[in-house]
Amino acid sequence: MKFKTNHSRFFKEWRCGDVRILKDVFGKVFLPYSVQKFDGTVWTVVRSFRTFAEAKEAALWVLDDLASEPA
Repeated sequence: MKFKTNHSRFFKEWRCGDVRILKDVFGKVFLPYSVQKFDGTVWTVVRSFRTFAEAKEAALWVLDDLASEPA
């Protein structure tokens, strides 16, 4: 699946449907990549990761789970 990018001065965002990976550019945290899903009105953090590759793999798992849920 293809992620659309939306980078600003403070955040980097990769979004695919109702799932996104968000990185705080200026944050000095141990786990900078946060996988989030959209719950209708708010973004809920699923899990945070150290590398972009780990976050992307987790985001693909979340997308797969959302696709398999009955509508």
